Amino acid sequence: MWRLSLRFVALARSGQVGFVATNLAANLIVIVRSYVTMQALDYRDLGVVTVMQTVMMLVGTLQFGVLNGGYRLLCSADAEEGKAINNVAYSCFAIIAVASLVAGLVVDGMFAANVALWITLIGISAGALTLIRSWVNNQMIAAGMLALLNRVTIWSALLSLLPLLLLDRMPLTACILSVAVQPALFVLVVLGAQPALRPGAWSLDHTLLRRIFTAGFYIFLSGMLLQLNAQIERWYVVRDLGLDALGHLYLAFLVINLFAIIPNAMQSLFLPRIVRAWDRRDGEAVSGDMRRLALGSIVYCVGAGLLLIFAAPPIISLILPRYADDLLYVYLILPGLILYTVGSAIGVIFNVLIRYRSYNIGFGAGTVLTVTAFAAAPLFAIRYSLEEVSVIKSAAYGLSGAIFLAGFWLLSREFEIFRFGARGKAEAR
Repeated sequence: MWRLSLRFVALARSGQVGFVATNLAANLIVIVRSYVTMQALDYRDLGVVTVMQTVMMLVGTLQFGVLNGGYRLLCSADAEEGKAINNVAYSCFAIIAVASLVAGLVVDGMFAANVALWITLIGISAGALTLIRSWVNNQMIAAGMLALLNRVTIWSALLSLLPLLLLDRMPLTACILSVAVQPALFVLVVLGAQPALRPGAWSLDHTLLRRIFTAGFYIFLSGMLLQLNAQIERWYVVRDLGLDALGHLYLAFLVINLFAIIPNAMQSLFLPRIVRAWDRRDGEAVSGDMRRLALGSIVYCVGAGLLLIFAAPPIISLILPRYADDLLYVYLILPGLILYTVGSAIGVIFNVLIRYRSYNIGFGAGTVLTVTAFAAAPLFAIRYSLEEVSVIKSAAYGLSGAIFLAGFWLLSREFEIFRFGARGKAEAR
């Protein structure tokens, strides 16, 4: 216990706790922005904002493993290889941005007839910038540039509130711009301040691309299955229940996004450490960091869950009384979300070992459940309520999380270095 305490003190001094705290502070700013949005807009306009964020989220995940695989290789790359990876990554992002724009123009009339084209285009642009922000964020973590990362994260979040000054004149536009401007500010400031993080040349080096895709494609595929679930449920609500109904889920989607920020930040911080310890086969370091990541995720989930159960009702009733009934959807999703969050933290082992079978099975099972449930609706003349949509989402999350935990257990039997009690040097497998 004493040694574990010393490790936490060392983490705090290294700036890593500051990184997590900065993400928490940035999320508090996002909460403020969301509060203003929910006060200023009606349910239909909230549904429009949710559509824009859905497009943004989809484009931000259409990276075919470049983001995941590139980051995994950056964790152990030297300076020269890091530059080559960066050039390949930006070249791929440019192709993705152009392809997304063309696809958005083609399908806008088919799937978003009730949403203006400019909203779809902003969603696509913001999604591309979010993808670049995620890459730059990973670069800075891998390079240990946490102090600058913390400052830019906070300031970009604060400055994203400026468009809200236009609320009286154009409330929907102001709210949408407030969401889109945050990744844009982040990318512009960091790339302006750090030339080393900019791409140096156009490159689609086949050998490097193959390595990146090998390291990242399967985890990307798993993430896309999760996004497919979100797309299916949201477009089902829009089509069968209407934009107003989607607006009632705005609070639940907000909670889901905020709930994931701290666990994702912890995983981003621990992944390079565990990769380096794995490369040198340091059993004590690997198992210790795995133990701290698991414990931190569990403590966070328990604390956040209790806050949602006991603190959210009086707070929402006080500051957002018309959304008090929408807390029901949050609580229906919460059990599966907690299991998924803990399973994802433990599942960092899949990324370290570049063995993604459990990810694929877990996300695949969640997608099969989601597709089956929503495909059954028209076949059997079922019209799901928002409560039933929330239960389906929770079940998909929970099924994926349970499979991640099972996958960790199986791999830790094969690679003893990842067991929480491992000590000393481990032999390579």
